[in-house]
Formats: sequence, structure tokens, C-alpha cells
Amino acid sequence: MLVFRMSNCIVDDANWKAALLACSTVGSVVREIVIQRCQLQSSYLSDLAVVIEKMGSLMSLKLEYCTWEGARERVGEYKEGMKQLMGAAVTIEYLSLRGNKLGDSFLTELLSPSLSSCLSIKALNISDNSITESSLSSILSILRFNTSLEWINASNNNISILPSDSLSSLLLSSLITTDDETNNKLLLGKITDRNKAIKELNKKRKKGGLAELAELAPKAACVIKIGTENRVINQSLSILDVSNNPLDLSLFSSSIIKLRDNYTAAPEAVIKACQIDSSITTTITANTTTISSINTNARLLVLVRGGGIDMNSVDLSIHPAVEIKV
Repeated sequence: MLVFRMSNCIVDDANWKAALLACSTVGSVVREIVIQRCQLQSSYLSDLAVVIEKMGSLMSLKLEYCTWEGARERVGEYKEGMKQLMGAAVTIEYLSLRGNKLGDSFLTELLSPSLSSCLSIKALNISDNSITESSLSSILSILRFNTSLEWINASNNNISILPSDSLSSLLLSSLITTDDETNNKLLLGKITDRNKAIKELNKKRKKGGLAELAELAPKAACVIKIGTENRVINQSLSILDVSNNPLDLSLFSSSIIKLRDNYTAAPEAVIKACQIDSSITTTITANTTTISSINTNARLLVLVRGGGIDMNSVDLSIHPAVEIKV
């Protein structure tokens, strides 16, 4: 696997475009793009989207410890670029935004609503971004129909509490609106279109003696009916890492109790539906970031390591579907 890396440098437009052209040439074996400690421009995200679409797929894209030029003034431009990166025409398995100190407002704007309809990203690293539980709650809220994301790393931030309401809505179902039904149909159409494009690209790759690209095969959203209501349950997110955050013991304990109460009060039909694909049996690999040797029968594993509080004083039991590991 070839890695393209730019680090600790000032990037001018000419060199930037030349580098991306080299990555996207026919027969390129680049599978990871790493940009660290550089100054990003809003146009770079759109440029990357175009290049990765030409490449067909990318295992890992890391935009880490960078300065996002004009972030506050150009949030709309960055948001549009991220929308293209997470769009149906681009396949990225691991996206890392680690260490950018983006803060709550910018990070939430950047990822919403692109993440809700993203088809390929399996792992998202938003560690060390100076975000609070507000951003984490917003991100979890937009994952209702996401069918690809398995792992979120939100470690080393300023999170003091587990967002129990957002987790409950994600894991124990939320009401489907008319807009949801429309967007879900559009999403299914995007999957079909993307796989058609991959098939066409594979014909060219086969002629060139290149390995074929895998088609998208995301899990289906779990839709259930409670009474007269249609509700959706996220079936993809398996691991949430909130390690090394300044957790508040009292608030954290309260969030555990609330999540436990929500499971206790949930209708039996919801609990049964939540058990679909409930065990974490696969190892999630995000290039150099690997989660391995984790055995659990839980639907969601929450990692809480470090944080400076004594977890021995907290009852971490919620429900067999949710495991807290310290």
C-alpha cells in the first residue's frame, strides 16, 4: 500500500495540484492520503473529493493537526467540500480529523448533514478537537439512517458526560418523518448509482490489470412499526470511544442512570429489534488505528479509559445491549 504524505509544510496551489494529479493517475496504488500540520484551504476538500473519485476508493484520509484557513468566515465552503468528500461518488473507509482543534460549532457544521447520508466511512476520528458533549450529541443525532459508520473516536476532548438522549434515540429508535422517508429513498438510489459507477470503473481497471474495487454493501437501516408509527434504529455504530475526557463523576453517573432507565422503559418490540446484528464480532481496522481483541455481545461498546475519575464508584450496568469498558 502506497501512502501519500504532506507534513509540516506550506502548500502552494501549483504543488498541491501536481501532488493530487500524481495520486490520481491511471494505475495509482495510493491507498492512504495523510496531510498533517499544514494550512488547509476550503478548496482542498473539493479537490480531494475529485481525486478520490478518480482513484475509485481510498482506505484512509487523514487531515490532522492542520490550520483551517478562514474557518469561521468560510464554514459554508468547508461544509460543501466535506459534503463532496462524503458524497455518493467518493469511497473512503477511514476519515481522521484528529488534532485540528475545530471546536463545537465548526465541527458540527462541517459534518452535518453530510454524515447522515455517507455511504462508505466505517471509522471517524474526531479526537483532540476541543469539542464537548454538544458536538458528540449532534453527531449521534444525525446517524439515524447512516448504515456504514461502525466506530467513532471522540477521545481527548472536553466531554464531561455521555449524551444519553442522543444515544437512546439512536439505539432505541426514533420516529420517521415524511422527509426521512424521502431521504432514505434517495440514499438507496445513491447506493445503486455508486455501484453502477464502480462496475464501469472495474471494467477499465480489469483491462489495465488492476484489482477490482469493492461495491458498497452497507447494512440496511432497521425500520420497525410501533403501533401506527414507523421508527428507525441505527444498526451500524458498534464502538464509541470517549477515553481521556474530563468526565464529571456526578454528570456521568446521571447519564448512565438515564440511559438505563430509557432501556427499562423501552417497548419490547424495540428491545427485540435492537438485538439484530447485536454482537461485535469483527475487528475494525482504520489503517494504523486498530481496535482488536475486544470481545463483547453488546450492541454498542463504549470505551471510557482515563478521564481522571474513579469508575469503581459508578454502576456501569445499563443493559446487555450496551457495555461500558474502562
